[in-house]
Amino acid sequence: MIAHHTIFPRMVEPEREISADAMANIAYLARSQNRIEILETLTTGSHTSRDVEEQTGTSRSTLERITTELEERGWAERNNNGEYVLTETGERIAEETSRYVGAMEAIETLGEAVNWLPNDELTIDLRYFRDAVVWKPEPNDVAAADTRIIDLSRDGDRFACLSNTAGTVGLETEMIEQFGKDQLDVENVVTPEELDIYRQDPERAARWKSYLEAGANVYCYHGQIPCVLILIDETVFIGDRRLETLGVIESSNDAVRSWAEGVLANYRDNAERVEPTDLSRESSSVDLDHHR
Repeated sequence: MIAHHTIFPRMVEPEREISADAMANIAYLARSQNRIEILETLTTGSHTSRDVEEQTGTSRSTLERITTELEERGWAERNNNGEYVLTETGERIAEETSRYVGAMEAIETLGEAVNWLPNDELTIDLRYFRDAVVWKPEPNDVAAADTRIIDLSRDGDRFACLSNTAGTVGLETEMIEQFGKDQLDVENVVTPEELDIYRQDPERAARWKSYLEAGANVYCYHGQIPCVLILIDETVFIGDRRLETLGVIESSNDAVRSWAEGVLANYRDNAERVEPTDLSRESSSVDLDHHR
């Protein structure tokens, strides 16, 4: 049996009181969108006053006031050409501000779906999810997420899935059919419990057995898988843990895709390949633990 591995451990910072100066700086930025936009503009390099005005839409008087404040705080300065540029401190503040604002935007975008993210393994900032789309069951379309994934897979070249519970029959059937037509390169990482579900259903067992016999790459991970993760070409889906009422977060962000690829690879590399014989009812998760 493959031992459970902790993937991407996170450090926990001890609680402490926030300093008055830090709170003052947070409040200074939070009170004005113009201040944040000017900081963000200056992260791209040196700029004249006219450049910043045009890019932010800030009036000249407001711009002069804010740039003076930034200079007084040591966050910005003028170079030899008289252009505004961030100091090293200003660059760090701008980066952290962008991270924080992006995270808040992502939380607004995701709503309750933010709870579907696997926090213990989320090694990228929430801000990368601010342009994500959430697909949830609706009264008149309970299979909205399934339909979206199926539609995308029909035009896709690659389908990779990390799952902690059996998927819907519709999605499963479509994935296997597309693979059988040589239209989809597939990879699945599942749990022993998921395999047991397939074994108990003769129709599903036969479907997965033929899938494996056709050369599908399926792996069994003996440990806890924290989420449903599907990659279809350039698109990532992160699923609700309750697949009977499937909801997913969809993202095509490069950072999200890179993170998802890494998570999938870590579980796959610590899993065992599943063979067609593992789908027989005589097989069990215990047999698979000692298989090969």
